[in-house]
Amino acid sequence: MPLIPPQGISRLKGYLKRYGYQVKTHDLNLEYEFKRLFDRYFDTLRSFIPENHLANIYNIGNDVWRDHNLAHIHHEDETKYIELVKIIIYKIFYWKLDNQQVLELNKILSVFYSALETYFIDLLEREKPDVLGLSVYRDTIAPSMFVFQLTKRKYPGILTVMGGNIFSIQLPLDSPNLNF
Repeated sequence: MPLIPPQGISRLKGYLKRYGYQVKTHDLNLEYEFKRLFDRYFDTLRSFIPENHLANIYNIGNDVWRDHNLAHIHHEDETKYIELVKIIIYKIFYWKLDNQQVLELNKILSVFYSALETYFIDLLEREKPDVLGLSVYRDTIAPSMFVFQLTKRKYPGILTVMGGNIFSIQLPLDSPNLNF
């Protein structure tokens, strides 16, 4: 989760307001529940991995967070999903988790996505936007994709727009992560 305000979307808001558009922004970094779940995920991960394998968990751990989130929103086979998460964690920390540990991390992500769905359905019903724009970072690609899929499923008439530095410096234009 980025710890800086989304400047790009704030600048777009200022620009659009000058031309008479009604624009509202919401920064989920300020929502306590999401930060709490993010911290819980890292605390749980840290409890499973010996200290001599942790390195800088809040740096390299973000790779685990991002990849686990992508696996979470795309998985169809629970057994393959558990094995994939084990591989993701092993490739970053060189430590093998057992199935129960992976299931505990998966539960945290399930709660995270349930809260995200509730938050966005409430937001979309309350605001009734014509356009939903998201500022996307490397570590928020999976939650952003989830929100767009949710929006298109529940409110297909809402135009969705995704932007952010992920497109300029971090994600290749032919990435399969852009096909949703």
